This record gives sequence, structure tokens and C-alpha cells, in this order.
Amino acid sequence: TPRVSPYRLAAHLTSAFVIYTGLLWTALSVANPVALADQLASSANELGAKVAQQQIEALKVIRRRVHPLAALVA
Repeated sequence: TPRVSPYRLAAHLTSAFVIYTGLLWTALSVANPVALADQLASSANELGAKVAQQQIEALKVIRRRVHPLAALVA
């Protein structure tokens, strides 16, 4: 029977945890973009209110499209 090095197993498990954490972090930030929307709204003075509003609307569109994709993947 083939044997697998414990170092390779540990490296694979670590990379799996890193990838899963990254996916979870991204999913939570997409599902709850309040902080990003607040940040965009607070920088409205620099960017202009119209540009900030367009960016917030773009985030809402992305959020509506991500939920069905997340359900498909899950």
C-alpha cells in the first residue's frame, strides 16, 4: 500500500483550512456589505455623492446575484 508523508498531509490540511477561511470571509463580506457601504458613504465628500451612490448600487446588484450562486455551490 502506498504511504503518504505526514508532512504532506499536514500541508494539505493547512491549505484546505486557509482556502475554506478565505471563502468564508469572502462570503460573509458579500452577504453583509454594510461596512463597505458605510466606508463608501463616508468617503462621499472626496468622491462626490453621485459616484458613491453608484458604487453602493453596484454592490447591491452584485449582492443580489451572489445569493443564488452561493445556494448553488452550497
